[in-house]
Amino acid sequence: MFRYLDASDDSFLQKDKDYSRLLKKLNNFTECLPSEDKELLLKMINEVYYKYQKSILTKSESDTELMLSTLMALLTKQDFDIERLRK
Repeated sequence: MFRYLDASDDSFLQKDKDYSRLLKKLNNFTECLPSEDKELLLKMINEVYYKYQKSILTKSESDTELMLSTLMALLTKQDFDIERLRK
């Protein structure tokens, strides 16, 4: 279901312009992170983008809307995981 995209594998990035926009906007933030944290963040973003792509792209015409939609997807997924672990 989920496949982590290696940064050297740009085949998906060439096909999905919205995902490419998202990574470009996050680049300034992620380049300052330690490599382990950067890898974890990109893995989380990949996972929620695949799972909630339709919802993320519904109202994501501007870069700000794309970032907010992705953030909401990350929070939703994280909340779901926390609730699952509590049970």
